[in-house]
Amino acid sequence: MTEFSVGIKILSELIEQVRFTLLIVQKREWGNNSVSSLAFDRAASYYGRTRGKPEFVSRATTDSLIDLARLTPASRVLEIGIGTGRIALPLLSRGLRVVGIDLSLAMMERIRDQIAPGARVRLAQTDANALPFPDTTFDCAYAVSVYHVVANWQNALREAWRVVKPGGYFLVTYGYVD
Repeated sequence: MTEFSVGIKILSELIEQVRFTLLIVQKREWGNNSVSSLAFDRAASYYGRTRGKPEFVSRATTDSLIDLARLTPASRVLEIGIGTGRIALPLLSRGLRVVGIDLSLAMMERIRDQIAPGARVRLAQTDANALPFPDTTFDCAYAVSVYHVVANWQNALREAWRVVKPGGYFLVTYGYVD
């Protein structure tokens, strides 16, 4: 096997491992409620290292998010479960304005260490079931691998829906494709 064909085989295996399903919903209507969820404080020191993706995957994810949700630097974007910032940081580097929420202050401290000067980011420790934002605040809300660890996740989905503007987008990853 040549070096080139080995590289192609590894690349195709990697692509199979990182594929996920993306649910894209354009805002119409829904409701509201409240409860608490699971925090990842103990995982903060290693979480980012164990969830990292190759640069080309990160770039493709960022490009897709920007394109699918039609994001511009004027857009207001909410990341639910921002964690260590692996999705938000590339958006910030493209000049987007991001508000990130998470239960874990320890996880969000990892973001602060990586934010470039002048980045337009706000972080808030809060539960996805009780978002502290007025209705129709954001052009886009997204959650990557979050709702499976959220108590009363159905309510958390309604909360996210509540804060997205009419005509805005709510993007959710909900699992890996085998």
